[in-house]
Amino acid sequence: MSEASSPPKTHISLCHIVQIILGVSLILFAAGLLTDPLGTQQNLFFRKFDDLLADFFNPVAHTANRNPYTTGAHTICPPLYYLIMYPLSLLADYTKPLNELYSNSAAVVSAILFCVFSEFFLFYMLHKFMRGKK
Repeated sequence: MSEASSPPKTHISLCHIVQIILGVSLILFAAGLLTDPLGTQQNLFFRKFDDLLADFFNPVAHTANRNPYTTGAHTICPPLYYLIMYPLSLLADYTKPLNELYSNSAAVVSAILFCVFSEFFLFYMLHKFMRGKK
């Protein structure tokens, strides 16, 4: 018996999927920017920085008082996030309002260090994932 040869399978790699997602995201961002030039995209990336890095500064400020669940925060992060933020909360006085933290060099440096560490960890894990190692 002879087997019918099957057509070659096309293989879409994870890298291609990520490229497609990033491309679609860029197109959607550009479309949002073009349809409403003074809208959210422009405010976020080009003009208004009222809450720049708030996703970093707010949890660190809540962690600085060592009881983050009683600060009246609008959002509550997982306990592991507060544990990671605790050493960074020792570097500066995060009890000040958000707009005053931008002039505090220790606070800005800690935010940059956290971003660099997070990106390094992300790329390291992506590299491990792409190589098939666990």
